[in-house]
Amino acid sequence: MKKVFIKSAAQISAQKPLSDEWLANPVVPTEEMAPTIDPVWSGWLSPMAARRMDRVMKRAVVTSMAALKEAGIDVPDAIVTGTGLGCIEYTEKFMKGMCENAEECVQPSLFMNSTHNTISSQIALSIGCQGYNNTYSHGIISFQSALLDGFLAVRQGNVRNALVGGFDEMTPDKFRLLERIGFWKDSFSGETALSTVLSEDSSHCLCEMAGVDILYRPTRERVYSALDDILKKPGITPADIDLTVCPNNAYPYAIVDKPVMAYEPLFGRSFTSAAFGLYAGALSIARNGVGTVLVLDGNDTYTSIILLRSCFEMR
Repeated sequence: MKKVFIKSAAQISAQKPLSDEWLANPVVPTEEMAPTIDPVWSGWLSPMAARRMDRVMKRAVVTSMAALKEAGIDVPDAIVTGTGLGCIEYTEKFMKGMCENAEECVQPSLFMNSTHNTISSQIALSIGCQGYNNTYSHGIISFQSALLDGFLAVRQGNVRNALVGGFDEMTPDKFRLLERIGFWKDSFSGETALSTVLSEDSSHCLCEMAGVDILYRPTRERVYSALDDILKKPGITPADIDLTVCPNNAYPYAIVDKPVMAYEPLFGRSFTSAAFGLYAGALSIARNGVGTVLVLDGNDTYTSIILLRSCFEMR
């Protein structure tokens, strides 16, 4: 089994886009629907290409390009994407068009672009990748499922590197529907656009990804048993954990007496906001010199565990 390293990561969110400035000078959104700060698209996309894409596709393509550029990779061996509802803006336009036109004369492009795998396909077309391409749409574990796929592909030697991303956009209708079921709880709604490159190459990496696990309907005992299992493989103990990254400070499975970094207050909540947890943990290691980070996310149905360690410490 090969070791897996996080070479790079790029985000577009409520923080300054394509930058890790938020780690030292974060923006704290106050709106219920936090606006995403988009970069200048002309620096990455031609005007014609930008016109053909909706917001989430542009963000996905640009963060992917930025992450690959930082990693020094032109074309990845694989692209794996996680998304809760895909291009929901196109989906809404298509459905409204069906209602308004009595299911006649509906634009086919709206339907084609509304499918969940449109995002991953658009990334592949934009960067010329003809390798493995897969999309996971598994609710709040969409990104973690994609991450596990990319992690195993690199670890087992099926690919040398994999571009893994989490992408979701917000619309007023989507916000209201999720609000009815209490999805936002004490958080605000956010949009996710995060791309990261996993690789077998340890040079110039952010950190090592030492393990990942996803649990279904776990009891508290099952969570801590899984934590022990994931820590034993690289030969560490809970006492070695320097930082726990969680959605919020009240997350029930945070390691006792260890510092906690909460990412939802800065990035908001979405189906794929766990991608920002991975991003925050990797940057904490690379920029702040933290040794070992545990990234936790989930709810009563699913809990995900990601173990990150400094490349220096793992050698």
